[in-house]
Amino acid sequence: MSSNVLGLAPDEVVHWSGHPRLMIILPDAVLGILLIVVGVTSVVAPGLGDQFLPRGIMLWLGVLIPIGIAIPVWTYLIITNTQFVITNRSLYIKRGILGRRVKQVDLSRVQNSSVSQGLRGTLLGYGTVSIDTAGVNSTIQFSTIENPQEVRSVINQQASEDDSPGSLEQWMAVLAEVRALREALETAR
Repeated sequence: MSSNVLGLAPDEVVHWSGHPRLMIILPDAVLGILLIVVGVTSVVAPGLGDQFLPRGIMLWLGVLIPIGIAIPVWTYLIITNTQFVITNRSLYIKRGILGRRVKQVDLSRVQNSSVSQGLRGTLLGYGTVSIDTAGVNSTIQFSTIENPQEVRSVINQQASEDDSPGSLEQWMAVLAEVRALREALETAR
């Protein structure tokens, strides 16, 4: 993935990147195959359906062939053009076939995360990670991804890392100065 599409900072490090699971195309592929079979049958052997439908309508069912091809192809394009990314600073969701939409959430806004898996997801190792964030758009989802528990762990680890400026020694020095100022104020009273 190109970092210029996401707008990653030069020091931003990608810790995980993935797509929705390709297997979710299966229902659309089955539907597409059924539409193609019905379309081809109506064009090749229109006399088979004469007892149910007029011949003209049977020939019109040939329109189902390109629709049967388009449905799984469109789903495939959606899956392969959706990307989820976790960096040391943000979470990103990039979507789009003809255009691009990138949604970014700073890790500092992450409040909670959860994993949901249906029966198939549990058996086949995929699920959805939902991330609750502070702000207007309160939840984002990494949908139908492989190993959702691992992805949730990466999110939680990155969100919990301390990104405060300065080292511990510097903050201890600031605390010592504040305590000294407080003591000086209390003795001046």
